[in-house]
Amino acid sequence: MVNRDFGDSYIAKATTMIKQHLYRMWAVLLMIFLSFCLSANLPPHILKLQQELDSQTGIDRIKFLRKIANAISAYDYDLGMKYFEESIRLSSSIEGLSDYERTYQILKNYETRNYKYLYDYKFFEAFRGAIEVDSIANLLEGAPDSLHDARWLGHLNANIVRSAVFADQNLYARSERELKVGIEHCKKLKKQKSRIGSVYSNLGINLMLQNKYDESEVAMLKADSVFTAAESERDIAYCKMFQTDLYLKKEDWKKAKVVVDEGINLIKKYVPSRNPIMHAQAALIYYENDLVAKSDSFTTEAFKYLEQVKEPGASIWTKSCIGHLYKRQNKFEEAFRLLDEKTEEDRDTDNKMATPELLALQEAYIQNNFPTHSKNAYYPLWIFLASASLVGFIFQFLYNERQPRVVIESVPAEGQKLEIAWKQDESAKEVVDPFVERFVLKIQKGMDDGDVSVDKIADEMRISRVQLFRKVKAATGESPSVLIRQIRLKTAERLLVENTGNISEVAYRVGFSNPNSFSRAFKDHFGSSPREYLSKIQG
Repeated sequence: MVNRDFGDSYIAKATTMIKQHLYRMWAVLLMIFLSFCLSANLPPHILKLQQELDSQTGIDRIKFLRKIANAISAYDYDLGMKYFEESIRLSSSIEGLSDYERTYQILKNYETRNYKYLYDYKFFEAFRGAIEVDSIANLLEGAPDSLHDARWLGHLNANIVRSAVFADQNLYARSERELKVGIEHCKKLKKQKSRIGSVYSNLGINLMLQNKYDESEVAMLKADSVFTAAESERDIAYCKMFQTDLYLKKEDWKKAKVVVDEGINLIKKYVPSRNPIMHAQAALIYYENDLVAKSDSFTTEAFKYLEQVKEPGASIWTKSCIGHLYKRQNKFEEAFRLLDEKTEEDRDTDNKMATPELLALQEAYIQNNFPTHSKNAYYPLWIFLASASLVGFIFQFLYNERQPRVVIESVPAEGQKLEIAWKQDESAKEVVDPFVERFVLKIQKGMDDGDVSVDKIADEMRISRVQLFRKVKAATGESPSVLIRQIRLKTAERLLVENTGNISEVAYRVGFSNPNSFSRAFKDHFGSSPREYLSKIQG
């Protein structure tokens, strides 16, 4: 009997092990199947590129890997990055290349990857990559005449990437200085003088972000003219997309239609990953030009393309255009749902934009301006950056540990009514809806924990995101994300008035990861910046 029990126990253990291994095997098979499904859903032009890769060898294979990585990363970001890594690895190990040629291939990989980082709102990686590009480009000093322009194009691309990161965080003066340095690099080019069009295009975007629309239009028309003269159709396609966005902001629908008609086929041919943006822009423009049927067709196509593209920039831009189109069509429920999703994605990108590491890296760059480095100075640069980032991280961690948690309102005792912080005049109306009380308490808890999101609150309340949207909207007239934002800003206003910290401290305490984003949101809500608001109150 004892022996039988002993044997049974081993049989049970063996059975358990087999089940575990079978589970792992099925998990692996499932991952392979999902990978196959994802690749099967890639657009035909990318599948064709993948099939052609096997026939490429040597330097052509490096270029082809880069081409695939650039095309595929908009649809499958992780897979695109793997192609980039393989191209970089091959550039470092392939035989038959001189040191200068190998450096050039590595430089091209870094340049292309930086733009992908930028469009995916991975601003720290893009900014750091731009500094790397400067250092790699400087290694081409003394290269043959055939690689002369490569060095200065590398520096120019680094300037453009840093300019875009600075501009997105409202550091416009710093952004323009990067572009001015880029113009100086363009003057050193022997053949590719048309690259100055990239500087004008980015200057136009910079001015558009500052609402200087007339100046922006002048810069973008210069860029368009330069690219047209150079017959660079891919650059023209991008330029048309940015021009279209400018005319949308100006609500100049006639010019917008001319530009979108010129650009939509170029985008489809040369930059298909931007199809959802261009079609969404076209849908809004055609509606404003009283071409409703065509507008509906473009809307359908925009959503079709958006299902394939996985870039945050494409999603936010597309949903913003279609959301505003729905509002003009009085489809308010669809508009609020879409703009609500866009707002959530905006918040996600804010978190990617203003990390402590990026702010520390930018500050180090601004203070030292990191002149282009020679071979001997390459390693000291990264030692300095690593040390600065580590010190910044330790300081941020210790500082956050000392900060008290923010509490919007105390939890109400039984029978009391919850006083909600989002009302401008709280005495005007008391909100007693139990569901809203629960929702606001979840926001309070999320702020205490440092994590406030619609999805998290919906999970905690055991309700779907759609149901949460409908119930909060019916009870308050606002969407959940807008209500959360109002509560955070109202709480911030109280903290500022009570002088419980400076503007940056208050921004972090109410859940904003970037003081610049906080200042923009505060001004949108209260009509003036935090500093101006305090000056008015204090007389």
